[in-house]
Amino acid sequence: MKKFLSVLMALICIGSAAAAVYYGTTYVKKEDAISEHMEEMDELRSLVIGTGPMATRAAVSTEGGMQQTGGNAHPAGTHERIYDENGRPIGTEGTVSSETLSDTREVPAETTVAPVGTGVAPVAEGTQPAGTQPVPQGSIDPLLRYIDFGRLKGINPAAERWVYIPDSTLDYPVMTEPRADSSYYLWRDIYQRESSIGTPLTPKGSGENGDAHLLIFGHAFTDNRDTMFYTLKKYYDKGYWSSHPYVYVYYEDRVEKWQPVWVVNVLEDDIVYDMPYELDSDEYANLLAYLEGKARQKADGLTISRNEICLVLSCCDRAWNWEGGRCILVCRLVETARFMQ
Repeated sequence: MKKFLSVLMALICIGSAAAAVYYGTTYVKKEDAISEHMEEMDELRSLVIGTGPMATRAAVSTEGGMQQTGGNAHPAGTHERIYDENGRPIGTEGTVSSETLSDTREVPAETTVAPVGTGVAPVAEGTQPAGTQPVPQGSIDPLLRYIDFGRLKGINPAAERWVYIPDSTLDYPVMTEPRADSSYYLWRDIYQRESSIGTPLTPKGSGENGDAHLLIFGHAFTDNRDTMFYTLKKYYDKGYWSSHPYVYVYYEDRVEKWQPVWVVNVLEDDIVYDMPYELDSDEYANLLAYLEGKARQKADGLTISRNEICLVLSCCDRAWNWEGGRCILVCRLVETARFMQ
């Protein structure tokens, strides 16, 4: 498997440089290609992003010991928080601590909630109907942000995830490749049109079926244009961590909240791109120790244990190593909000 992912990572770095020359099969200015990409992504976001919760959610804390069942992480001794349609706790299921209940996510009482599947934003009563106003993304808890996967998968069924770092330009659908060794979306947009800008992608099987780490790849352009996964390289500056402390990954049935722990420079054939890694195995423990030892920056007082899954966001970094440098942001799972239909 490592051989295939090494090839994929080499292609990602080549693609980032090639975007300076061509866009798809048509030679255009790089600025025009990126501008067109950004406009298309703004249009896509306006179509599929709203606020919610759209359905009652159980927010599951993943602090402490972890278990993994069917490829998904769960806490040992689950703690759940149940919220009503306005984000207020309405009761409990399972074992709930006072600390759990005290961490409520308030939204204005006058906020109305759109039906499940509409993908539109709630707006204050007495104003225009939901969906007719821009979504105030900076003013909501990202766990109450809603991605309409019905619409998204109507565009492309391979769009199984969405990744988001608040107050950054990293806000993208993530395509699942048809095979672990394929790079189809490296050269195509979500509409499957040729594009050297590409779309963020994850290898088939990554983070699933017992694999302890979820890999998500995206381009970062050589002119330091702040789009796609360039945001990852901002974590080289320790001051960026406090203002951007979490990464959110959205699925059709849940939202995962991840906390950056290490930012690391690696090469394209690094062992981090091997898969699968088995949770709690010596091999996985060695990988985590290796990444911690190589970290360029670290979150204060945090680590990732061998019985915790991790998220790895990856882009190229030619400034660090022109031949095959990579920047990876390694994160730990801290919370999951599930949609309770």
